[in-house]
Amino acid sequence: MVDLIGKRIKKLRIERNFTQQDLAHQINVSKNTISLYETGKKYPSLITLCKIAAIFNVTTDYLLGLSNALGTEYAALDDIQLEILRNLVSQFEQMNQMKNEI
Repeated sequence: MVDLIGKRIKKLRIERNFTQQDLAHQINVSKNTISLYETGKKYPSLITLCKIAAIFNVTTDYLLGLSNALGTEYAALDDIQLEILRNLVSQFEQMNQMKNEI
């Protein structure tokens, strides 16, 4: 399952014509981190996994290899709504970071 995460991230990234840098920028990590995800040397956090799923409009189950279905409950959302969702995930991440610093 772990190797599948990286393979699926890479497959989706290439299908969408994203560079590693493009994806890294969107989820606020380094290009090297994307490379490590894709090679299975590092695994995305739950929040990062959710961000990647939202960007590629797939389920986390698909990324984790628990499902082969690409469909997602976000399919009906337009680009503005997806951006709002990504921002919300980002805000949750910031809140968790602040909570961990206390």
